[in-house]
Formats: sequence, C-alpha cells, structure tokens
Amino acid sequence: VRQKDGPYFVDLHLAKLPQLIPGVQIRSAGSKALLSFPIQSDFLVDEPAETLSASDEAAIRTVLTKYGRMRDDELKRVVYLSKYMRALLRKERTSGANLYNAAVLPFSTKE
Repeated sequence: VRQKDGPYFVDLHLAKLPQLIPGVQIRSAGSKALLSFPIQSDFLVDEPAETLSASDEAAIRTVLTKYGRMRDDELKRVVYLSKYMRALLRKERTSGANLYNAAVLPFSTKE
C-alpha cells in the first residue's frame, strides 16, 4: 500500500503470523526477521500435494531471477518507481485525494 515514506507491505505483521501460519517460528537476525518451521514437512501434513502449471512456475522463476537477490531498500525502490505507484501518485497529485493506504496493484483502465 502507499504510505508516506513509500510502499509498505501489509499482512506481514510478525505478531499476527503465528495465528495465520500455525507452527511458524520467528527470530531476528540484525534488522531482518527470519521465518522457519521446526520440521518443514509438518507444514504439509495431511495436505494433498499440488503442482503448479508450467506458466505459474515460469512466472515464479522470472520474479525470483529479477528480484530474488535484492535488498529490502532495492525492492522498495522498484515498487516506488513502478508504473502502478507512479499512476497512484499522479492521481493523488491531480485529484488532491489522499491515497495513503491505497493498494499498489496492477489495474485496468476503462476506455
């Protein structure tokens, strides 16, 4: 979402993650939060294995290749300079609306 200091990722509140993902362990390493499961296979117990389509796997590979090794500040810059954020900022500037907390997502325009 758009925030005063740039994009902010919601739903990553560390205090709420254990409620959303039972068994998750959270620890700090410097300024980073590391998430893990005691036994990774416990996460999938009694869950049917799902496979991704070839196009889904290709999309994930593309994203990981492009953004996977970026630092947090680099990812924030990429989002802030994206066409979606620029469109949001332009709309905010032209309309005078306060678009803090507006989602920075792909959108479709009506022609």
